[in-house]
Amino acid sequence: MRFIRHREFREDTDDVICATHYVFDEEGEMYIVRRDRVEETEVEKTGQASVAEHWEPYPEFGEYTSLCRLERYSSASVESCR
Repeated sequence: MRFIRHREFREDTDDVICATHYVFDEEGEMYIVRRDRVEETEVEKTGQASVAEHWEPYPEFGEYTSLCRLERYSSASVESCR
């Protein structure tokens, strides 16, 4: 996975009122764009994040079990967040 899109909708409609697009790579480089359609604003940011515990090699066809893991943090990384 190299990007994620998050959309917020007007209540009980399909109208997108805010969209955030996250793009990242194996080295942890991140690019984020947030577009607010109500305020008519766009904010862009770049940064660095550790993705080592989440990144894994592209799986062979049909070998997707590791992609379905819910627990992706080592005890060391959880301790460092406390």
